[in-house]
Amino acid sequence: MTDTVLKQVTERILSNIREGDIPARLGHDEFAIIATPITHALFVQSMAERLMDHLKKPYELEEQTIQMGAHIGIACYPQDAETSETLI
Repeated sequence: MTDTVLKQVTERILSNIREGDIPARLGHDEFAIIATPITHALFVQSMAERLMDHLKKPYELEEQTIQMGAHIGIACYPQDAETSETLI
């Protein structure tokens, strides 16, 4: 990914999370969001769907428009794992 696309992805992530949620870039094209507190599982699903809708919109890259896909995985503490390494 180029810096321009990474910046656009970051902006889209930041505009779709709540104040207090913690976004992080884990690797080249891998991001994570720590969302807390979560009162209902449907909130996480709604947040993921909204984020996916924004991430799949076209990206402007210099004189081109590109389309990208994304995958979202969800893990909840402590139901899915009890350590940060296992959650990731």
